[in-house]
Amino acid sequence: MNWFFAVLASTLLFSVVSILDKRLLAGLFPSFTTFNITFGLLQFLIAPMFLVAVILTVGFDGGGGVSWALASGLLWAVGLSLFFYALNMEEVSRVSPMQSITPVFTAIIAVALFDESITLLQWLAIVIVVMGAVMINLRSENGRIQIAHRKAFLVLLASAFVLAWAFIVSDQATDRMNVWATQGFRALAMGTGVLAITWRPRHTASVIATIRNRRIAPLMLLTEGFLAPTASLIFVYALSIGPVALVSTVFAVRPLSVLAISTFLSTGYWNVLNEPLDRSTLGLKLFSTLLIVGGVMLLGF
Repeated sequence: MNWFFAVLASTLLFSVVSILDKRLLAGLFPSFTTFNITFGLLQFLIAPMFLVAVILTVGFDGGGGVSWALASGLLWAVGLSLFFYALNMEEVSRVSPMQSITPVFTAIIAVALFDESITLLQWLAIVIVVMGAVMINLRSENGRIQIAHRKAFLVLLASAFVLAWAFIVSDQATDRMNVWATQGFRALAMGTGVLAITWRPRHTASVIATIRNRRIAPLMLLTEGFLAPTASLIFVYALSIGPVALVSTVFAVRPLSVLAISTFLSTGYWNVLNEPLDRSTLGLKLFSTLLIVGGVMLLGF
């Protein structure tokens, strides 16, 4: 498999994961908290798989990156918890583009703290992404255009900011340790962080009931236990064999695939997500998503 088809497969898999996560959060799990705790517990199944794979194949190449991997896992725990919380409140076709503004925060952090420089074209890209992020959250209410779900908007901004730090710290980890080991330690810390944030004794009964539910548990295991890690591994593989700029550019179109899939799953043929399909709403979503995708692509140059 060449790098293009690898990143395309990863992009489509991540899009499917976003759609299924929305379905799990909005239609199957009793609450966001139960979903997040279950997600955290899954990490303790995923982490040993990566670590065993490392031991049996390339071997563990030292502990220089362990602390960085653990730190990145804690940041991922906070960032993804915020993302899932917003996904529980907002349409997936609006949430997914907002997650794509993470590179903007990464670039700004790199300039502020690591003395990196940004070209005029990249500053223009940041402005375009910010415009798209605001527009994707606009709605017409009582004859006025405004950001309807301000809470979800702010939570998504916070999520993107935390995930930007997670990417930076993860990069430090992979500079010191192989990717497989990094993923294993990251998953351990992420699971621990998620449980520390959300688990309380009163949630235990709900989590146990959910794990035993034959409708919910298999779908959650498929989505976050198999599809998400597989998509992540394929993306890492694409980065390892292809040019980083082009791989990142192809991956940036993910919000468009999420918009296409969520629109199809809201039609009369298979109305699973029940998102609004009127012409003005779809037009605004498409235009805003194109702004974000285009801005992210420009940022990579």
